[in-house]
Amino acid sequence: MTLIHVLEHETAPAEPDVAQQHLAARGAEVRVHHCFDGAPVPSLDGAAGLIVLGGAQMVTDADETPWMRAEQDLQRQALAAGLPSLNICLGAQRLADALGAEVAPHPEGKAARGVYEVSPLEAPENPVPRGLTSLAGNLQGFGIPQGAEALATREIWPNQAFRVGRAIGLQFHPEATAPIMAEWLRQAPQMFDYEGAQDRATLEARFAEHQPSAQAWLRRLLDGMFGFG
Repeated sequence: MTLIHVLEHETAPAEPDVAQQHLAARGAEVRVHHCFDGAPVPSLDGAAGLIVLGGAQMVTDADETPWMRAEQDLQRQALAAGLPSLNICLGAQRLADALGAEVAPHPEGKAARGVYEVSPLEAPENPVPRGLTSLAGNLQGFGIPQGAEALATREIWPNQAFRVGRAIGLQFHPEATAPIMAEWLRQAPQMFDYEGAQDRATLEARFAEHQPSAQAWLRRLLDGMFGFG
């Protein structure tokens, strides 16, 4: 059975996200780890890949957060071993940081909280399609690591996706379901106050319109990355 490790950063998510649901449906063994809550970082021995999810934690606090540095070591190990890895939001920021790129708040104090379209950039076999629109929630953004390919851009945070080796980093959340999104809004209502955030009614309407297509794209991406389909 294909073993895929998932590093999750919430104690009790509303439900498994789209990535976990899809990989389980494909017959993979999906092992979820809560290293932020004291669980050990898993070994990659026998694993077919790694998924590193988002969270409320900040990469800029990593030096005071030993578990975060340990997870970054695992991200580098997966990259060095040639294992596919999908790194979302905090996961992408952490991978960028681990590879020497800057991660920081927006210089004008802006934030992303809404459902936004990203624009693909010129890159060979770019997996990001035109018109991809997905939920996002970012107080920090990442630079593109040296040697990585920038895959997508948009306003507020110009770096939206990158690829290095078999690792992909995304600044947005195609894995989020409606219950997950609702829980995130409940946990962090203050993010609506930032410049750049959509109001709640706009966000919810755009989520209902666009997130199913983003989820379908994610399923195709996972199939390609992990050899399903």
